[in-house]
Amino acid sequence: MSMKQLKLILAILLYYIPPVLNAPLPSDDSDYSLSATGNRRLFWSIPWSCLVTIVACTWLSVHPDVPGRKISNGHWGAMFLERAKLMGIAVLAPELIVAWAAGQLFIAWKVYCLDKPDISIRSHMKQKICHLWEQIRHVCEKIHHCCCYLWKGKDQGTDQGACQNIALDVHRDTDELKLTMTHGFFLSMGGFCEERTGKILVQEDLEGNDDLIRDLVQTNESIQDKSKANAFSKTVSMLQIAWFITQCIARVNQHLPVTLLEVTALAFAVSSIIASLLWLYKPFNVRYHIEVKTGRSPFDPGRWGRKIDGGIPQFATMTDDSEDAEDLRMAAVVAAGLLFGAIHCAAWSSSFPSYAEKMLWRFSSVAVVVALVVYGFMPWIYLLTTLTPEGRSAISKTRLLLVDSIKGGIQKFTEVMFRPLVIAYIAARIILIVLAFMQLRSLLPLSLDTVQWTTYIPHI
Repeated sequence: MSMKQLKLILAILLYYIPPVLNAPLPSDDSDYSLSATGNRRLFWSIPWSCLVTIVACTWLSVHPDVPGRKISNGHWGAMFLERAKLMGIAVLAPELIVAWAAGQLFIAWKVYCLDKPDISIRSHMKQKICHLWEQIRHVCEKIHHCCCYLWKGKDQGTDQGACQNIALDVHRDTDELKLTMTHGFFLSMGGFCEERTGKILVQEDLEGNDDLIRDLVQTNESIQDKSKANAFSKTVSMLQIAWFITQCIARVNQHLPVTLLEVTALAFAVSSIIASLLWLYKPFNVRYHIEVKTGRSPFDPGRWGRKIDGGIPQFATMTDDSEDAEDLRMAAVVAAGLLFGAIHCAAWSSSFPSYAEKMLWRFSSVAVVVALVVYGFMPWIYLLTTLTPEGRSAISKTRLLLVDSIKGGIQKFTEVMFRPLVIAYIAARIILIVLAFMQLRSLLPLSLDTVQWTTYIPHI
């Protein structure tokens, strides 16, 4: 983003925020009841809980790629700066984190399928479901035999051995080890490098290279060891996110106000959960590469990645450039962004310190949704105006005449509107964050009431 665009965003914020600060406070005849009941929570517990959740979503839950050797072996400040950059992107545009995770999931799946010919997503899922069903059926049979033994006794011919170990038998493939999704994610995050040249491997290096695939398969334990050290912090962050979401749901269920800052933190929490599910098999916070032998000459003209010293740029970590991968990333950006904006729109009728702040919140929430909808349709609109002869023949004459008549206007619209949409989106995101903190100066008394958890405990 250029300096001119940053100045424009700051000008928009300076234009809107001061009038809002000087706006009158709402009158006493609010729709909410101002009577406080039950236990109370401290005022500072609200921003503290929200900030801890946001940090957990944007710092602890983000799975960074393997940094370059200069960063890993350098001063701790270099590593901190890289994580701070990721946190800034996660705060301003969390849907980009989701798109990043979706792109890496796509490349991980392609790597997973390299040594499994004729596999498809449908057949793979069917195989997993059938295997899970067989395991459940096997356990049920063991439980049945055990119950029969305990109820009827030994004389009924029931095998006593069935009761000695009621456990889920893990299916172990007798064939050789295969590439896993973890291998695919580790490759997508720039984790493998060539032993002699120090260059990072990409998916193309594995295609048709059975020896290299066998070497990568043997690194599964090494990958797990490198990722195991930070499993505790990841678990703590997920527990904090789950607890925060539970509290928000309980407050809505008990008709207690949810502050705008809590709504903002909830949106980050939902985006973080989606990214974490996409990154389910991705190693967490790995700092060092794994060296493998490729069996190739150092002067092999094949496609290679970057040098291990410099590492690879974030959001460009071995992601696939095919049309399918690009469509997946685009869909992830739009879907995650719409969900993020919809959560903010859910606070449409919340209590605001002033009417101006309420309208500014509504305008910014809608702006986030509209910007992403237009952004999602732009590639399709542009595609219609740049059709190949084969593509034009597949469209009806009526639609083709319509496309040709507005072709110039559509192309001009997509080119002119892209940057303003990005600027408007970033400005709206900043305004929403600022308004969430500004509401804290005038909270309803009910906002300080705590959830009565005893109502969810069964009792007589």
